[in-house]
Amino acid sequence: MPKFVTPDPNDRSPNNPSIIVEANQVLGLYNQANGTDRTRVVESVKTWFENKMHDEGWTEVHFSGNQCLLSVEIPPIPRANSSDNGTDE
Repeated sequence: MPKFVTPDPNDRSPNNPSIIVEANQVLGLYNQANGTDRTRVVESVKTWFENKMHDEGWTEVHFSGNQCLLSVEIPPIPRANSSDNGTDE
């Protein structure tokens, strides 16, 4: 089993649609997939990671420094309305 696991957008919920990926995981995933030993999050790593995360189903991929914020659009879960009696009045 790989040491670094790609974050799964299906693990998110309407109340928690985002996750921050730390630099060590970004680099770990990059190095694991490419057989390299990068030690810094440079533009080529960011570009690869952005493309990979979009392919995995993440809606938004945004780097801030060497960390990455991943977000996915999840429709809200409809709430039962106690005043709704099922009629169109």
